[in-house]
Amino acid sequence: MYLEIASKLLIGYLVLFTITRILGKKSIGQLNPLDFIATLLLSELLGNAIYDKNVKLTEFLFATLLWGIIIFLVEFFSYKFKNIRKITEGRPSILINKGVVEWKELKKNKVEMQELMQMLRANSVFSIQDVQYAILENNGTLSIMKKSDKEPPNRKDMNIPFEEQALPTILIKNGNLVEENLSKHHLNKQWLLDKLKQKNIYHLSDVSYAEYEVERGLFIQRFNK
Repeated sequence: MYLEIASKLLIGYLVLFTITRILGKKSIGQLNPLDFIATLLLSELLGNAIYDKNVKLTEFLFATLLWGIIIFLVEFFSYKFKNIRKITEGRPSILINKGVVEWKELKKNKVEMQELMQMLRANSVFSIQDVQYAILENNGTLSIMKKSDKEPPNRKDMNIPFEEQALPTILIKNGNLVEENLSKHHLNKQWLLDKLKQKNIYHLSDVSYAEYEVERGLFIQRFNK
C-alpha cells in the first residue's frame, strides 16, 4: 500500500513537472483559461487518485499520461495554427479606446465599471481622463497606455508640444501575416514585402514579429538562429 502511494506520488510529481515545462515559464497569473483549467483538472486527478485504494497504479499512470498528452497536443496545435489559438486563448479586448470607454467590450467581458477603475488604480492611474488605451489581456491583466500629456514628465506643464499616441499595429506574428491589420493603415502585402526586402528579408516566415506605427514606421524582428 505504502509503496503504491509512493509510486503514485513520484509519477504525479514527474507528470506535473513535465506539464510545467510544456506550458513554459508562466506564472499562475499568466496562464490563459485553457491552461488554468488543464492544470486544475490534473491537480484534482492526481490528488484524488493518489490516496484512492481502488485506483490501480497502472490506471493512474494511464490517466496521467493521457491527460499530459492531451495538454501537449492542445498547446502544440495552438502554437502552430492561429485559428485554434484564437479559440483556446481568445483575443485581447480594448476597454478604453482613445480615451473613450467601450461599454460593449465591458459588457462582453463581464467587467463592471467599478472593476475597471480598480484595475486602473492598480496601475497607478486614478482617472479615466488620463488613459489613451486600456487593454484587457487574455490572462485577465490590464495593460494601459496613458495620454501623451500625462506621461512623466508632464509635457503640458513644461509647455512641450505633444501629439496623441496611437497603438502599434502588429503586421507579422510568429512568421504569419496578420492581413486584417494592413488595411487599418491603408497598407497592402506588397508594401510590406518591399519593406522586408530592404532589410534583406525575402520570406515572411523569417520574421518573428513586425509592427507598424505611424510616427515610427515599421519595426521588424527576425527569428533568432
